[in-house]
Amino acid sequence: MLIDFAAILRDLNLEEDKIQKVIESLGASSVDLGDGSFENARIPGSAFGGSPRGHEFGDHHGKAQQVMTDTIRGVTTDLETFRDGVQNAVRLVRSADEASANDFNRKREIADGLQRVWTHSEGDRANRHSRNTYLGGGGQDLDGYDGSGPSTESYGGGDD
Repeated sequence: MLIDFAAILRDLNLEEDKIQKVIESLGASSVDLGDGSFENARIPGSAFGGSPRGHEFGDHHGKAQQVMTDTIRGVTTDLETFRDGVQNAVRLVRSADEASANDFNRKREIADGLQRVWTHSEGDRANRHSRNTYLGGGGQDLDGYDGSGPSTESYGGGDD
């Protein structure tokens, strides 16, 4: 199942400046976690004393520290991956918005072109001119055409 994140972000009506703040925060958190300070803050096993229990406790502490270090590295990678995903989603939404605007403009141009044909039909103009010239009417439009579109009435005004 594919999830349309662009549609979700658009539907949520998220503001881009707020999205940028989230991206910056994710980047800062990634830097803070990924700076190695936790990994470098190791306590030597000897700090727990010279007894066998102190040595054992030091070993367990070292293992726990390694688990936390690996977890922090994983979370850092996740933050960076999520940040990159958000940035990509922003690009996709922006691209979709531009594509929608372009599609709308093309449709408007088509509609405008069709409207020009409708209001400036050479066939209707020639028909009206010929009817008025050859069928009478003293130069007046026989069908009351006002220029807003092609005439839909019959030419003679009587029963057809």
